[in-house]
Amino acid sequence: MEHKNIFIKYLDIPNPSTYLKLEEVKKIPNTFEFQDEEHFYSIHECEQKLMVELKQLFPNFNNYNYQCIGNGLPIHKDRVRKVAFNFIINPGGENVETVWYDDNYNEIHRECIEPNRWHQIKVDVLHTVKGITNKRLSITANE
Repeated sequence: MEHKNIFIKYLDIPNPSTYLKLEEVKKIPNTFEFQDEEHFYSIHECEQKLMVELKQLFPNFNNYNYQCIGNGLPIHKDRVRKVAFNFIINPGGENVETVWYDDNYNEIHRECIEPNRWHQIKVDVLHTVKGITNKRLSITANE
């Protein structure tokens, strides 16, 4: 079944001029509420310099974080947001795809999201990331 791509939209906005590497991000405390799931997902607050830059790009938002995703991220819906604005720094492997599902867990769309490019992603639909062989690192911004 072919679906119009309502799941991801690339944005024509400037890339961040600076950001941390994975080793540096891991030193920032994980603020994800489910700490026991840290092996496949963690959230780390962006440093002040990057936060100032992101506030200019997304002036109506209040949350600017790094997210680290490892292999094993379960199929889920985000609880507090319908869309996210992400910038993938490291995709997490050669053939990593974001996969969306309907409410019966039937796959409805699959896409290899381009790194180093801002995109808006639909996260209020069941989704996961498949094919991760090392940590995926991205910047995420939301209200």
